[in-house]
Amino acid sequence: MSIIQFIKTKLKRIENSQKKFPTDQIKSYYQSRDITDTRFLCHAPFNNMYFNSVGDVANCWLTFDDPEKYSEQRTIKDIWFGAKFNTLRENIKKFDLSSRCSTCLNYINNGNHTNALAKAYDNEYPLSDYPTMMEFELTNTCNLECTMCTGLLSSSIRANREKLPKLKSPYGSKFVSELEEFIPYLHEARFNGGEPFLIRIYYDIWERIIRINPKCKIVVATNGTILTDKVKNILGRGNFHLNISIDSLIEERYSEIRVNGDLKKVLENFIFFKDYCHSNKRSLCVMINPMKNNWEEMPAFVNFCNNHNVHLWFNTIVHPEDLSLWRLSSDELNQIFQLLKGASFDKGETSNSLFVYNTRTYYNLVNNQIKQWLEDSMSRVEIENDQENYRDNFLHKVEVYCKEKNTVKEYEIFLRNWNEFETIVGDNNEMDFVFSYLLKMPVDQYFKIIINETPEFLFDKYKSLKTMS
Repeated sequence: MSIIQFIKTKLKRIENSQKKFPTDQIKSYYQSRDITDTRFLCHAPFNNMYFNSVGDVANCWLTFDDPEKYSEQRTIKDIWFGAKFNTLRENIKKFDLSSRCSTCLNYINNGNHTNALAKAYDNEYPLSDYPTMMEFELTNTCNLECTMCTGLLSSSIRANREKLPKLKSPYGSKFVSELEEFIPYLHEARFNGGEPFLIRIYYDIWERIIRINPKCKIVVATNGTILTDKVKNILGRGNFHLNISIDSLIEERYSEIRVNGDLKKVLENFIFFKDYCHSNKRSLCVMINPMKNNWEEMPAFVNFCNNHNVHLWFNTIVHPEDLSLWRLSSDELNQIFQLLKGASFDKGETSNSLFVYNTRTYYNLVNNQIKQWLEDSMSRVEIENDQENYRDNFLHKVEVYCKEKNTVKEYEIFLRNWNEFETIVGDNNEMDFVFSYLLKMPVDQYFKIIINETPEFLFDKYKSLKTMS
């Protein structure tokens, strides 16, 4: 950041401190931001489009609960200037995160500013009539079958684990042609998978970006297993920046998590990617998914990234629940929290800024996210022990959630669907099982399912849970 930008940011923070914010938590979030243009609580509705593998389009991956749909009849331009995107923009202007942004609202209210996805769109890119960022998740083509992934993001899982037919992508030559109107305005394009270096349409898009807007930052999230002459060729011609997912530094564990992957080969490729990024002054970040089967390696990843002078980032795994940390008991989470919070790191030859970034990212994981899960788990235990009031506690939890979201209509739908579901189940003892299960979960994870599905669907879901218990 230049001196001028630094001064502008400081002045903007002073200006923000004089604004009237709806809550102290939002005010605190604003003051944590390191950008000069802070007109909006989140920039994503004003500068970003996210396309997923089934044709859904939203401003970020957390707003796919009410997405637009790309099709032969509906163009990129129709969606960007359409009613749904404009509605979200108007809500953000009013500091309203209740409609589709509850996850970020939860992080902001808990003071976990780092993990609020809105931060990912805090940049100095201009906010103009066209998006300055796009995120592509156009197909699920992938060679790995990671334990925490699904067939929507891995063709191998879809075929081998889920035994489902090939996912048909709605994106083709029409989509690529439509992008040409948008590419001149792009400052950054992010490519997810599947595995991006195996996805044919990405190479078509990259060629157009290189031809039309060669300065555009191209960010690729790769599993690090693919390094062919074709990959090297395109890297040599474009402004590529890389995020590499490595979930364990122990060979056997890596193979168990990233099924079909070979850690030795990935680390060999990592050295090439690192040298490419360092020599071209491009960013490289190692992405890690902290889970039940690898959490104790998180300090080792900080040292690994510091030693290689690269950034690190921790993703949040919510599903599948049997791998996620948030579902652990309070005793287990407390043990993890106590062990991880005591870690310390040697700076070595790491640059000051990178060392600060990586250690701050680590301590945010421990002192904000894991600590919050621990507190949530302790609260769940109190509720679960009060078996006589299962139903009241459950409904109260939903009511509080809806008040925070400031939504009446959705709450009415929830109550109607839930009452019908209870009628179908009938037996109070059986409902105790349902309540005890749901009370262990964050309310936003089941609320949207209940308001969007029929009571009959919920009953089928209940029967499958009962069978597995």
